[in-house]
Amino acid sequence: MSTRDLLQHSQTIAVVGLSPDESRDSHRISRYMQAQGYRIIPINPRASRILGEVAYPDLQAAAAQHRIDLVNGFRRSEDIPPIAREAVAIGARGLWLQLGIEHDEAAEWARAHGKVYKTKEELVLRRSIFAANVAKINAHNGSAAGWKMAVNKFADLTADEFKTRFASGYRAHEKRSKNVNLALLRSNVSALPTSVDWTTKGAVTPVKNQGQCGSCWAFSTTGSVEGISFISTGTLPDVSEQQLVDCSGAEGNQGCNGGLMDYGFEYIIKNKGICSETAYPYKGVDGKCKATTCGAAAATITGYTDVPTNSETALLTAAAQQPVSVAVEADQSSVQFYTSGVMAAACGTSLDHGVLVVG
Repeated sequence: MSTRDLLQHSQTIAVVGLSPDESRDSHRISRYMQAQGYRIIPINPRASRILGEVAYPDLQAAAAQHRIDLVNGFRRSEDIPPIAREAVAIGARGLWLQLGIEHDEAAEWARAHGKVYKTKEELVLRRSIFAANVAKINAHNGSAAGWKMAVNKFADLTADEFKTRFASGYRAHEKRSKNVNLALLRSNVSALPTSVDWTTKGAVTPVKNQGQCGSCWAFSTTGSVEGISFISTGTLPDVSEQQLVDCSGAEGNQGCNGGLMDYGFEYIIKNKGICSETAYPYKGVDGKCKATTCGAAAATITGYTDVPTNSETALLTAAAQQPVSVAVEADQSSVQFYTSGVMAAACGTSLDHGVLVVG
């Protein structure tokens, strides 16, 4: 339940004891809540004087006289676990973390992203990782780099954790392509457009979220198929990643344990198409193949070729023709926290994540 929901469904709020400096903002907000009709139960003498209510020595004593819906008023991270246990013990709906006058970016970020840590040790660890990542992001954004990082929902993860959870689904070592398009190497780069953005041309569906399933390869596959379908027909389909996760094992893919875009293309060719996202929605877990019950194909392809490796000319030429499935090394902060601009950083060669080049 969100803080807003907690407040909307609460009538009695207990304000726990704080030092004068730490409690000032909490008491100001408590007075405001009091004016809105909430019953505020102070747990320390100073709050009692400010709010004009009888103070109780502790939450248990307050709960013996009142039904406490919500507990508020603590700031330090080490206070959270014991007060949380007390709130549970008295049957309160939850905790409202009013952080007082000191800005606490980690706590605000945790609330915004719904992060809940079960132990004090986990809380301390995640706050430490968050602080290190924020420092890294600020240092980068203060440099002369032409692209920016931002604090996002991955900010309490180390690079290794980010890779394990979100960037480990590409299985590059499992196949050597036999469909390399060598003609791309002979392209006249000067004849190519100075810029191409397939998102503005209508050839790319909105950004999708694979969750913690290692299905990046499926999303990369569908992006290319959707793009070439738009270029060929003028209509942009939204096709099913889940169908590839569930149904392309015979071609060599391993569902949420990883796969290869080539295998995804081969499945679509053999299956004579792929269903729509609506007909076969994404679940983010391995499931039983339902290809026979998802209706008519939303898109089809008759073949595919691979871009020659280690050639910017080849990739530029391919991207000028259509959106292209590629793999990147995503286990680095430049990818974990990227937000805008043209990235000019060491890209790495340990490919672990399938994505889509859209221009």
